Amino acid sequence: MNLQTPRINNETLLYLLKEIYDNILEITQLVIWRLWYKIMWAADLGKMAVKICKLKNVQKTRLNRGVAYNETIANIIKDVVKDNDLKFYVYDLVPSGDVGISF
Repeated sequence: MNLQTPRINNETLLYLLKEIYDNILEITQLVIWRLWYKIMWAADLGKMAVKICKLKNVQKTRLNRGVAYNETIANIIKDVVKDNDLKFYVYDLVPSGDVGISF
């Protein structure tokens, strides 16, 4: 069995490098958009909590960890709530994510 590296001409090599480069950009853009979407989604959840508190004349709210997808989302919600002068509590005995939802 011959295990030598196959010879690739310059044109093929440039084509392959361009394909890799193009795909990396697409993957990076996808990751950035997905992250941006999660950040905006978390901020909207915080805004909804603020609106409900104001409608009900409540000065505090809490977040069960099972509700938050992860720590970053929980922190974004907390920041939005605190920026609107409401008290924010976190129930830390329940873990974040699916495990917390199962409680």
